[in-house]
Amino acid sequence: MNTIDFILDLIYPPSCLACGELQTIGTQVPLCPACQTKWEELRRAYCPVCGDYETVCACKPPLLADLIRNVECVHLVPYEQTTVAGSLLLIAKDERLFRLTGFFADELTSALAARGIMQGQERTVITYLPRAVSRKADTGVDQAESLARALGKRLELPVVKAFARRGAPPQKELTADERLRSARRTYRLRKGFSLPEGSTVLLVDDILTTGATMLTGAELLRSAGAGSIVCVCVGRSVESSKKQKK
Repeated sequence: MNTIDFILDLIYPPSCLACGELQTIGTQVPLCPACQTKWEELRRAYCPVCGDYETVCACKPPLLADLIRNVECVHLVPYEQTTVAGSLLLIAKDERLFRLTGFFADELTSALAARGIMQGQERTVITYLPRAVSRKADTGVDQAESLARALGKRLELPVVKAFARRGAPPQKELTADERLRSARRTYRLRKGFSLPEGSTVLLVDDILTTGATMLTGAELLRSAGAGSIVCVCVGRSVESSKKQKK
């Protein structure tokens, strides 16, 4: 810990981002011990579809499983707003907090290693699904871009801007098919963007729900030359998982 960070901690003592409890000066972890335990419990939760731990579960939403090949999904925890994970992901949408983004990136690096996804990979790049310009202007944050860049530093991989996007209506009340149509209208490749044929791409977003946005991104990346695509996110919607089980 450098001197400037130490002084800043004295003036603004670090607190747990989930519950607000003050933490030890110098800590880089965004959670207090109690909330860290809750986070670990979420990582050890069982996927309702395959029965594996969430952190090693390889399940994909039906849209991704049925409509595109050579795509894997990696996520850390089930997502519900009322949990520790939900609190952290909501904060990440509105605040630029490097210790939170770094925490997510460290956890995702471990998850990728546990799945053996990055072993022997060459010609690999990272990209992300950009946030709406209006929302980024309001908050000063593009959570997917921040996460992608933090992950790139840890994996020593280049981060590329693959996508441009138009405005889009809120997706919360849309069905999976409606989300897919909306996503396909919203995202496009940046002019002139291409990849070396057969490249592996880590496609980063914060939360995986129906898979419509990830599918759209994967389709566009495939058209740009990508071979294997790994969809990487922090949380996977519990509601979407329950629907998939049915």
